[in-house]
Amino acid sequence: GEEGEIVLKGPTVMVGYLDRPEETAETLRKRSDGDTWLYTGDLGYMDEDGYIYFVQRMKRMIITNGYNVYPGILENAIDSCEGVDYSCVIGVKDTRRGQRVKAFVVVKDGYPRDDAMKKKIMDHISTKVAAYALPKEIEYRDELPKTLVGKIAYRILDEEENKKLYLRASLREAGWPMVNKPDQAMPGAAGIQMMLDDGDTVDYVLYGRDNRPLAIIEYTTTTKNIVEGRMKAIDKANK
Repeated sequence: GEEGEIVLKGPTVMVGYLDRPEETAETLRKRSDGDTWLYTGDLGYMDEDGYIYFVQRMKRMIITNGYNVYPGILENAIDSCEGVDYSCVIGVKDTRRGQRVKAFVVVKDGYPRDDAMKKKIMDHISTKVAAYALPKEIEYRDELPKTLVGKIAYRILDEEENKKLYLRASLREAGWPMVNKPDQAMPGAAGIQMMLDDGDTVDYVLYGRDNRPLAIIEYTTTTKNIVEGRMKAIDKANK
C-alpha cells in the first residue's frame, strides 16, 4: 500500500542505452541481492494481492511547501468539472514554495473563460483534493501542445514557464526600472502586457509609443484589477 518507485528485473529487461553510459547507470542498478534492477521512474504501489498500480511518472510529481502533489490526480479532478474539456497541471519554480501548482485548462465550446468559471473549477476540485494541492493559478488555453501520439506535452508548458522566469530575472539584472504603483509608469505609455503571474505578484512590461519597453511593473494580486483596468484604458485610447 505504500507508494514508491516501481522497479523490475527479468530476462527481457534491456541491457542498457546505446552509447549512453550515465543514463544506463542511473536506470539499471545492482542491489544488495546481487541482481540488477531497472528503475522505471514510475510511481506506484502494490496491494495486498500483489497487484501493482501505476500512479504517474515521478518526474511529474510536484513538491510544494514540502507536500507531494500528483498532477494526474489533479487533472482528473479538473477534467470532471462541468464545462472542462481537458487540462494539464505543472509545477512552476517558486522561491518560497519550491514549486507552485499551475493548471492549464481548455474549456468546452459554449462555456466562458472568465473568473466565474475559474471559481467553479476551484470549488469543484476543492472537494476532491487536499487544500495544498489546489492550483495557485489557472490559465485558459484554446488548446494544449501534444506529442506525436496525442498525449499532452507538459514539458513544453514547463519550458514556457521557465522562459518567463528567465526573462523576468534577466530584465531585473539588466537594471530595468521597477515601479509598484499604477500611476508611476502610465505617462507616455502606449501598451502594457502581463509577463508573469506567480500567484503572489504580477509582473507587467510597460511599452512606450515606439514599442520600446519602459519598465517592469510589479503588483500584488490585490491590485491586479487596477492594472488590468489601466490596460483596457490604454488600448481604448490608442484605437
